[in-house]
Amino acid sequence: MIRLRDNRFGSFARFFRRMEETDRYFAPQNPDFGESVIDKVPEDLWQILTRFNGKTLSQLRQMGNGSLLTLGEIADDTGDQAFFKLFNPGFSPDRNHPESFALETSNLMGVLKFRHPEKDCAIQMEIHSRFDRDDRQLFLNYMLSKVFQVDFLELVSAGSEHIWEILLAIMFCRKLKDAVPAGLYKEYRTFAENDLKFRGRLDLSRHLRQNYPLRDKIAYSYRAITFDNPINHLLRSAVELIRRKYPALLDFDPDTRDFLTELKSATATWSSGKVRDLLRHPSCCNTIRHPYFAAYFEELRILAKMLLEGDSLSIYSASSEEVSGVIFDGAWLWEMYIASLLEKEGFLHARYGRKGAIDIFKGSKAGMSQMYPDFYSKEDQIVLDTKYKRAHDGREDLLQLLSYVFITGSRRCGLIYPPLEDDSIQDNLGPVGIAQQYYPEKECFWWSFACSALPPADTSVQDFAAFMHKEETRLSEDYIRVMRLN
Repeated sequence: MIRLRDNRFGSFARFFRRMEETDRYFAPQNPDFGESVIDKVPEDLWQILTRFNGKTLSQLRQMGNGSLLTLGEIADDTGDQAFFKLFNPGFSPDRNHPESFALETSNLMGVLKFRHPEKDCAIQMEIHSRFDRDDRQLFLNYMLSKVFQVDFLELVSAGSEHIWEILLAIMFCRKLKDAVPAGLYKEYRTFAENDLKFRGRLDLSRHLRQNYPLRDKIAYSYRAITFDNPINHLLRSAVELIRRKYPALLDFDPDTRDFLTELKSATATWSSGKVRDLLRHPSCCNTIRHPYFAAYFEELRILAKMLLEGDSLSIYSASSEEVSGVIFDGAWLWEMYIASLLEKEGFLHARYGRKGAIDIFKGSKAGMSQMYPDFYSKEDQIVLDTKYKRAHDGREDLLQLLSYVFITGSRRCGLIYPPLEDDSIQDNLGPVGIAQQYYPEKECFWWSFACSALPPADTSVQDFAAFMHKEETRLSEDYIRVMRLN
């Protein structure tokens, strides 16, 4: 297991050294990570890392053949970056693997399993949020709970070691909701009967074996469309697992609850003791080919298998794909979390929903080029942008924000950052006038979501939730209210 932090705008490269006494790699403890030992033969580990080094998301998807899933939207510039990079390998003359090396990541988080196609070896890589103080991932858990409307305390109580199983469960429930309009999955199945209601094809050999000479029955088989099939059994098994471990995930949507009631009624022959057989069943192992059902149920099938294989994406799972896992963009999650707060304040959320596009040119050029401010209020003449990075006045960020002000004619604009790295930066945040000739009242606001750094690592879950609730109130009452003042 390799644990890293998302690293696009930070300095969270992780350095590993080989331990002579065990011939394994070790990363010492530092303020951002606990210590870590990679329990893998160095030659095998190095072959896997070099094989996938520098691969982009699109390349990994091709190698995963459908087993690499994404939660939410991923920006194009993030998807074009290498998922991880190797740096500074230090080789000894007599070895074909380094004594030390460093790993750096992009903006993507999640868990992936990398498997070498020619050797019986694999590694699991987890990438956490760089804004969290420890492996409990309270900040990440809190954002997930707000975006997907799940109880935060229930997520955390599952234990930090299960955070990525929770990701799979969240993604499964989201895909399940998307599949509701399609109805239950159905397929043709062959039924073998032995009675007097003959239909289909006579099974002569079975008839002679079971009924000759005196039984007054006919052995026959027929094909019919049914909802009581292996795919629905697999989905129901995954639902029952989630209901047992994370019940709040299944209670958020009434349409989904009705869908699950239909699923239960339609799978009369389902049994909780047949999960292992389901995971080996050809229908559950092979790709769904029907175009209509594949669009809704193929990723559900993959997610259900991942959940039911036991330890989420254990390296010992049955998957033979080179790459499998679930990942998401930290910038997307941060923006969606802020959206859950600002949409209540009347702001239009544009970027990922692709709503509220604003034309840059008029006339025949309208629609040729458009901009999507993260959050825009035409009534209040305020435009806001979120940045999943440490608070600073980067030139590109400012030019982007000022272009939004110019096009929309807004009076005020602002950048919203995640919580501060430390309390000292707060002095550099706040409103500042924009130096231009005609509208001196226009202002730009820097704003870190929290007025201080996140609570220390030993903070209780209840205290952390209280801290976040306080900062959410401050965002609406201090930041938005002040910007709305004439």
